[in-house]
Amino acid sequence: MEPLAVWGAVTGTVGVLVAGRREYLASRKRLAVAPGIHLVSSRVEPVGEIRSAWAIVAFWNQGGRPLAIERVGFQYLALDKASGEPRVMRAMIYLDTPVEAAVDGPTGKIYTPLGPMLAAGIHPLGPLEGVAITTGGREWLSPPQPLIKSLPPVSSADQLSRGLEYLRNSADRPPTVGNEVGLLRDEPFLPDEPLSRPGGEL
Repeated sequence: MEPLAVWGAVTGTVGVLVAGRREYLASRKRLAVAPGIHLVSSRVEPVGEIRSAWAIVAFWNQGGRPLAIERVGFQYLALDKASGEPRVMRAMIYLDTPVEAAVDGPTGKIYTPLGPMLAAGIHPLGPLEGVAITTGGREWLSPPQPLIKSLPPVSSADQLSRGLEYLRNSADRPPTVGNEVGLLRDEPFLPDEPLSRPGGEL
């Protein structure tokens, strides 16, 4: 075979492979998920007291196709009261309207009050996974990590502990069916304290 013919066959094959890879990347689905926290702490006396808190499921589309997210939440291990053995539990938020994660779009965040999660026995310093379920039932999980990764800038460890205890005791335990805890979506708000600001957020 002539050298030019060989070179043409090689470049033609490479062109097909490049086009195939481009088509694969454009059609693939890939969603990144991460759990996080939004803490509101006092900046007036007593400085650093935890006023309110929300857990977050953050997500962003890393694929080539838009995705519609129907449920988000958290997956974690809990001890079964009957057997004493660990079992996988989920705390999930059902979205009334699916949330679109656009290709190359901004990070989306779904919030839920932290108090009910604490009342359900979910530990914010223990490992858990963020969960997102898209149309068609495909599930996307984050690597295991705690909700709270560090102290808020103005709060001490004692203030954080007191704040979490207060939020847990002030909340109603959410409904649980089987291994799933039902959570509600709720956007953060600032308390009636003009100098308060978020103490920490994902």
